[in-house]
Amino acid sequence: MNSTYQQLCHNLETLKLPQMHLHLSEVADFVATNNLSFSEGLLKLTN
Repeated sequence: MNSTYQQLCHNLETLKLPQMHLHLSEVADFVATNNLSFSEGLLKLTN
């Protein structure tokens, strides 16, 4: 796990967004596998 990912996890916890934190790894893998843009990945994470 890289430090950017760890910072993102910490930020989501700080913002009290536990569901986003819970699904972050799954969505990151989905975005990479499907070659999605940042916006598309963020949309998937927030849906």
